[in-house]
Amino acid sequence: MNEGILFEQRCIEKLKQLGFNKVQATPITDYGADIVAYYNGAKYIFQCKYWSHKQGVSAVQEVLAAKQFYQADRCAVISHAGYTDQAYKLAKPNFILLINEEVLFQANDIGSLFVDELANMQSVKPITHDYDIIKEFELIKHRLGYVPTLSELDKTLRYKINKQYQNYSSFLSSIGERLKNSRPTEDQLKDEYLRIRKLLGRTPRATDIKNNSTIPYNSFHQYPLTKLQKECGDTPLCDRSVTKEELIEEYLNLKQQLGHFPSGTEIDKFGKYKTHQYRSKFGSLEQFFNLPQINMPQRHFLAIPEIEIIFTLLTLCLELKSEDISYQVLQDISKGSKKILTTNQIEYKFGNYSKFIERLVSNDKLLILKEQIKEMIQHYIQNA
Repeated sequence: MNEGILFEQRCIEKLKQLGFNKVQATPITDYGADIVAYYNGAKYIFQCKYWSHKQGVSAVQEVLAAKQFYQADRCAVISHAGYTDQAYKLAKPNFILLINEEVLFQANDIGSLFVDELANMQSVKPITHDYDIIKEFELIKHRLGYVPTLSELDKTLRYKINKQYQNYSSFLSSIGERLKNSRPTEDQLKDEYLRIRKLLGRTPRATDIKNNSTIPYNSFHQYPLTKLQKECGDTPLCDRSVTKEELIEEYLNLKQQLGHFPSGTEIDKFGKYKTHQYRSKFGSLEQFFNLPQINMPQRHFLAIPEIEIIFTLLTLCLELKSEDISYQVLQDISKGSKKILTTNQIEYKFGNYSKFIERLVSNDKLLILKEQIKEMIQHYIQNA
């Protein structure tokens, strides 16, 4: 049995001792009331709150709605942790009793209980709500999916809140809302990271977290993103703590697994670390491949002009068959025993296939050469 139910049962027994009769718990669907009781012919309803923080306006609103539903004469809230000033301000004009647990269980009769709690209500001034402001706030809250920070409100709404409620904190307290803890726990950060990963279907980047997180991105600075990624089972996209020696060791391990020198694409697909980390540490993939520890055979690699011309000729050959060359097509072509041009060679010289294609498109001399060769081929076909 949870503490909330035990608290309700203790309240029921105490109310009986104080002289209430027909005291009973409401059904599971309580509609804002936990206990119904009678005293001197009047019907009372009680809402029991066994929470660790003070009760705000929402508890008052709940029991006020329950009073109408149960057609009660009086209503009250019994709180384990007390109430906010805003709760008293809303309770006073509606004559709702806000009873503290300590006061309830020390009371000897109903008269002393009510006098003490009415004195608390007299000490605060009633608050006047602006429901247009609350409506604007609720729309923003619904759109975001969480209680917005002050900076997430537009300037006009901020001005209205400050004018009507003095400050944003007072406004939130008056309507029973609270901002999320400004310093979330490590478990909360992990849960948020895993939620974003599930949402995107991949390892989230820093920009992904900024765009999708309900927790301010600054909170992740207290828990470095790379550490968070590792603890959630992901390989960091950019781990600055990785040394050159670790990158070299990982590449040689990958080479042993694949049985050949891994290309840039294979590093990204199968490697523990991505190619951008190699470029960050060594300047470029070409400089990395040239390391004595790697000792990649240079004879397999053509000069840049040779690669461009051979690739251009291959594209022309495929155009004769009304086909286009792609990364996968080039891989299929290079599967033969004599590898004229491989994806490894392109990635070694240009970093990756996309960069190579971008270079070709912007090379005017090569485009002119391609058109000249194309005309020669068409001329030969027509006169063959």
